[in-house]
Amino acid sequence: DPIVSRADLPFVIGKAIEMRAPSDITLISTGIMTNRALAVADALQTAGIGCGVLHMHTVKPLDEDAVLDAVRHSKLLVSMEEHSIIGGLGSAVAELVIDHGLPAQLLRLALGDRFPMGYGSQDHLLSEAGLAVPAMLERINARFAALN
Repeated sequence: DPIVSRADLPFVIGKAIEMRAPSDITLISTGIMTNRALAVADALQTAGIGCGVLHMHTVKPLDEDAVLDAVRHSKLLVSMEEHSIIGGLGSAVAELVIDHGLPAQLLRLALGDRFPMGYGSQDHLLSEAGLAVPAMLERINARFAALN
């Protein structure tokens, strides 16, 4: 996978790396999903929708300030992870939003709560799970359209 780290955006435990400032939609990604988040953000920007990207390289501790800032600036938060929909980044973001009583919209994109069948490359398996860029973009656009 391409490296997303850059010398001008240092890695600090518990601090998200803001790849793009929060906007209408903010994608909160972790691990290899950050490259896909950047591709989704490019497509949304091309369509005229502002899109921020937070690279949450550590889920524990979660950078609560970065997530809360994204809530204040975004109509829709989208968590993106190569992990189970249960107990990962999306769950941590949802719990934070709920604990603060915030009226945020959240779409969680992750692996379903089922045993994956079949085998193949990482890209193939992510595609089978609905985590390829076109499929994620379709779900994000549908949710964002429903908000407007």
